[in-house]
Amino acid sequence: MATEPQTFIYRTITTTVCNGQHIDDHGEFADFTDIILKNVSPQEATRILRTRHGDQSITINNVETDTRRYSMSITQFLSLAEDITEGESK
Repeated sequence: MATEPQTFIYRTITTTVCNGQHIDDHGEFADFTDIILKNVSPQEATRILRTRHGDQSITINNVETDTRRYSMSITQFLSLAEDITEGESK
């Protein structure tokens, strides 16, 4: 009996660690770090994180980007994934 070959799902994920400063509750500069799930410049990171945190004092002056490639068998994916099909018969 022949077995069917495994099929895989592949994803490339880029994360950017954003380092900078903001003004804390005491009105003093404090280190600030957050992660954005795409490749961004310090200027774009500043804009995104100011919006995300509602804090216009955030200034990002350094970003560190890491890109990795992941794979998972479709069998494993189906056993772990949430079915988000709406209004369709299974």
